Amino acid sequence: MLINKKYLAQALLMAGVMMSSFTHAASAPDLTFRATAGPVSGQLQDGFTLGKGRIMHRDAHSGFRVWSEQPLSGVVPGHFILQGLQDPQRQLRVRLEQKQARPDSEKGNGIIIRSGDETLFFSVVVDGNQKVAADQYQVALKAGVITP
Repeated sequence: MLINKKYLAQALLMAGVMMSSFTHAASAPDLTFRATAGPVSGQLQDGFTLGKGRIMHRDAHSGFRVWSEQPLSGVVPGHFILQGLQDPQRQLRVRLEQKQARPDSEKGNGIIIRSGDETLFFSVVVDGNQKVAADQYQVALKAGVITP
């Protein structure tokens, strides 16, 4: 979803979602992302939820990986910088959150959720208090399954 310069999209945006599997599982996980915030711009507070995602896999597994190949914000995996599509100098720092998640220090660019649950939910939130210029921002996420 694109937005004009006065607003960020209802959910940050355009969500590009890609899936992959790290194992020989019969199928890739199902990953969806939906923006939950109304139009936002200006001063944003740390932890403000921009969107929610769901990852689902019915076959046996011991966890999931969720990540983005967008530039990292700092050194902690799962923290990213979204660049404005109209002006790449405009930036929005975000992070992936999920109560069972830990940083994926092995791959270095996302989170690992250790769980055999068929369905898990996660959020994309504002990473630190920041003033955000109105632009178009894109979230591109990928997911994989960890097998036992």
